[in-house]
Amino acid sequence: MKFTTLLVLVSLSGALFGQAFDDQGCTGAVGDVKYSVLSPQDFENENGDCWIFMDGSAMSSSNRLFSYTGWTHIPDARGFFIRSLDTRTSSRVDVDRSGSEEPGHVQYHQIKAHRHGLAPQVVAAFGNAIPGANGGDGAATLLSRTAFEGGNETRPSNIILYTYIRID
Repeated sequence: MKFTTLLVLVSLSGALFGQAFDDQGCTGAVGDVKYSVLSPQDFENENGDCWIFMDGSAMSSSNRLFSYTGWTHIPDARGFFIRSLDTRTSSRVDVDRSGSEEPGHVQYHQIKAHRHGLAPQVVAAFGNAIPGANGGDGAATLLSRTAFEGGNETRPSNIILYTYIRID
């Protein structure tokens, strides 16, 4: 009795925690997206050939994913952050989208409109004129610009991984 119980538990844990392959020899369901540190070839060896690297390549109409999405190309996820679809009609986080966009829709970079104020000590010292501006007469209007700061892009801290999608 103890041996049978142990065998059943081992079988259940293998099904729950191991790789489950379908009749095509692939893991996951059509449309699933996975991140991985494995190269495309190693990923295919581990998960089956039903997965493709999300690099914008053409997709055949015979792929099962095409029948669900109508996509002729895989979305190109290289260099993009993945953002979950916000389908709420109010209190939306993603205010620049309507919520009716299909998964795979690209939204390009943007920085929210904003201003940088001048430090109070600059305004207090010079009022509305900058001494020495416009030939030194001090009559120039104070410009509300700050010096450039930062790098070449706006981004959160991140880690790069390969992104794959199951197509069959």
